[in-house]
Amino acid sequence: GSLSLEDIVTDTLVLPESLEEVGNKYGFDGSGQYCHAGVLACFENVMRDLERHGWLERLLEDRYPNYSLRIVGHSLGAGVSTLLGYVFRSKYPSLKVFGYSPPGCTMTWEMASGSQTFATTFILDSDIVPRLSVQALENLRDEVLELIGRIKVPKHEVYQNFWKGKKNDGTRSCL
Repeated sequence: GSLSLEDIVTDTLVLPESLEEVGNKYGFDGSGQYCHAGVLACFENVMRDLERHGWLERLLEDRYPNYSLRIVGHSLGAGVSTLLGYVFRSKYPSLKVFGYSPPGCTMTWEMASGSQTFATTFILDSDIVPRLSVQALENLRDEVLELIGRIKVPKHEVYQNFWKGKKNDGTRSCL
């Protein structure tokens, strides 16, 4: 998730990464398809762990061959879960993905709509993250960067006060 100002800037950059190489590596058609760079980076971390430890094979093929794979994620994890679904659906045909509040602009429309056969997403109440457009994220990024530029105190103090919600003397901070 987003835990720092740097994370927020990364989230709002909405840098698209091609899925062609990933698709070729994992057996789905990623040509002409793109994904948010942050989501793709997290997906690659999860894949490295799964490949290194062989968890799915040990569980679903050796120990519990009659079980079906379910992948569940929230927010960033929902976007990652959908990409995992593209990778594992040929090996585990009964696979289902459940995503809660996936971020808007996670992947191209074709990839998102193509996942309808194996993925179900839920948007909880009035959660804004799944409803964000590229333009809204770019506006947020510009406002955050402009705010950071105007702040006259050291940035590490802003970070500390942001999470604590108060100054060192115990009074509420106000930026």
